[in-house]
Amino acid sequence: MAMKISTFNSQILLGDNNTTNVERNTSVDFSNEISKINEKSEADLNIEYYHSLCKEYPGITFRLEDIQTALKLNESGKEYIGYNGSMHQVGSNFGAIGQCSIEIDVAVIEKMRNDPKYEQSVKWHIQFSKEKFGEYQTEIPGEPFTFVCIEDSNGKIQTSRGHSSVQPSTEEEIKKKMSVRNDKMPQLDSDKITDDLTDSYLRMIEESEQKRKKLLEEIDNKETKEENISRKLRSYQDFYDDQEAKHIRSMK
Repeated sequence: MAMKISTFNSQILLGDNNTTNVERNTSVDFSNEISKINEKSEADLNIEYYHSLCKEYPGITFRLEDIQTALKLNESGKEYIGYNGSMHQVGSNFGAIGQCSIEIDVAVIEKMRNDPKYEQSVKWHIQFSKEKFGEYQTEIPGEPFTFVCIEDSNGKIQTSRGHSSVQPSTEEEIKKKMSVRNDKMPQLDSDKITDDLTDSYLRMIEESEQKRKKLLEEIDNKETKEENISRKLRSYQDFYDDQEAKHIRSMK
């Protein structure tokens, strides 16, 4: 229903019983403005639902990702993390030893919002992963840092696990890597160059480049240990399907 302020007449006393009529036409339709305020974007709804889901599992650390967007941007040479530029991590020590950690694709969240049966199935996978997480961390000798990935594959839940010899990077560390890679050398105005300024500039460039190389070496060392994570994401869908089928049969 549109909310309006209607036209009205008012009298203003001028003294000596003189009055004047002032007509104000202030008819305003607020319905569109109120609609904009109440309207939430799909991203807002996804994040809101995601956070409500995380609250149901206080012992688990979650991260949110957008696989399709990441793949598209990576193909064009662009880096992308999480969902809308943030991992939206809930909990701490993602991937740490002893910490159940789960990464969920936003496509799963979208489908959970609209499909109660699918929602219950995902929650079963989360609970099952929590119960089995201790076993997952011992699957690959020397690589105890583990996390579970829950994705959607053509309407079907796809679950896999990642293993590494080092704990996955934090969002801050990843953004720092991206910033270092995208750093550009400072430019000097050629009209203002002097011998002393040139020497100072070259020293600054050399020091900056040395710091940059050292930082990149540190990043590369960690990435070398982390790079096998994607290759070691192994699908266990058949196993999960079998366990879920048993669970469903036990409920009948």
